[in-house]
Amino acid sequence: DGLGTCLASFFGSPFGTVLYIGHPAHKRSGAKIGYSLANGAIYFVMSCFGILALIQSIVNQATIGPIVFFVGLMVNEEALNFMPARHYSAYIIGLFPSVYDWVTNVADRAPLTGDGTYNTNTPGTSGWVGVLAWKRGALLVSLLWVSMLVNVL
Repeated sequence: DGLGTCLASFFGSPFGTVLYIGHPAHKRSGAKIGYSLANGAIYFVMSCFGILALIQSIVNQATIGPIVFFVGLMVNEEALNFMPARHYSAYIIGLFPSVYDWVTNVADRAPLTGDGTYNTNTPGTSGWVGVLAWKRGALLVSLLWVSMLVNVL
């Protein structure tokens, strides 16, 4: 798995390839290096032949959001199950920058209010100062806050 992550980084991927949804379940069922190799090979073949693009054109885009949200909840539940209880608060605070990033992105796409007038309270105005401070560089801000809080706790 680590070798796959290193290889992917040479091609510009910033993401680790060692984490999968249900990774502990796969390990419990005896998955070894063959699982990662098969997963990579299948995605490579599907990408080369345009199968992923075909699937994306078939799947309704409105259904992807709830699926990603549910998968995110599963990943968070799994993470909370494997960490000491004293680190829960640091973990929850670490989610805030990404939530603020999402909030500002959604607010930026909503030009009209409920009564049909234009929304003037968009990100960048004075009411968004605190949110924007946490939103910019969300991943780095999250890593820094969580690491500081874990060391304090």
